Amino acid sequence: MAEAPSSTSAGSGGLLASLPGWARSLLAGGRVARLATVDSEGQPSVVAVCYVLAGDRLYSPIDGKPKKTPRLRRLRDLDANPRVALVVDRWEEDWRKLAWVSVRGRGRVLEERGADEDERREAIGALRAKYPQYGATEAGEGGAPLPDSATVIRVDAEEARCWRFAGEEEA
Repeated sequence: MAEAPSSTSAGSGGLLASLPGWARSLLAGGRVARLATVDSEGQPSVVAVCYVLAGDRLYSPIDGKPKKTPRLRRLRDLDANPRVALVVDRWEEDWRKLAWVSVRGRGRVLEERGADEDERREAIGALRAKYPQYGATEAGEGGAPLPDSATVIRVDAEEARCWRFAGEEEA
């Protein structure tokens, strides 16, 4: 038997902190998330991303892995429409261990220069701490560099939903 999804809205202070403990742990400890953006035509795009939870915000970098263009679709989408969704899930063959957390809100690009510089640098530090692969000096060494100049996407949560299979032990 599965639990009904639970939902929290931005009206309550500390939105992500108010998630159930197991959901906050999944969100904090997950290794990959799916970030959904929408372009100016209303067309959605979803991409797997590295991310970190810092306080009540989520951050995802544009790292040093090879890219076709420096201005990725997710960045162009955010220029056109700041609405985003980010999902972290736990998949197991034993479906009694399934769980997910979905966050909807607004995405904002934190660039190298400007008023958000200190926040961007702190986010990069938290991302490097979570992902040792960001210590690589060049892509292909089992990771990718995360330069001090990296662009970072900040997700400000406005709604969070979570679900897990009923009866699971509290994480």
